[in-house]
Amino acid sequence: MPPAALLGSATGLLVAYVAAEAVLSLTPHPVHWLAGASGAAAGIALGYLYQWQRRRADHR
Repeated sequence: MPPAALLGSATGLLVAYVAAEAVLSLTPHPVHWLAGASGAAAGIALGYLYQWQRRRADHR
């Protein structure tokens, strides 16, 4: 996994979990972890997209 995707995963997990904790404070705790997991998945996707764009720009 590229470092950008790893960093995006960690950042997405943290941001989504904290946001879900703030917004969904009265709902069951597994919902917060689901929000964190979806944030991590989005971070991985954005990290791979960033890496792909960077490599594409280097080949021009």
